[in-house]
Amino acid sequence: MKTQNATQAIHPAIEARNKNHKIRICLGSSCFSKGKQSNLEYIEQFLKEHGITEEVDFAGHLCIDKCSSGPNIEIDGIMYSEVDPSKLEQILNSVFAKA
Repeated sequence: MKTQNATQAIHPAIEARNKNHKIRICLGSSCFSKGKQSNLEYIEQFLKEHGITEEVDFAGHLCIDKCSSGPNIEIDGIMYSEVDPSKLEQILNSVFAKA
């Protein structure tokens, strides 16, 4: 097990600011029932396969009240709605082709 002393630890908020990209996936029940889990797994796999996990601040967020258009994912401040793995593949390839 790796240990850190207080001076070595990086606060999660500071660590997140040092990332190049930010992805937020809605964790609301409506998005979940519409396929959020498959999107979550797809994003994790994409980041791992492209070796960019450390460059991306990837986290969930609470419901954003856009349930009728879910699943919703925000990438670098842009909201994407009705996202399925096929659409997600296009979005991620487009966003990270610029990276």
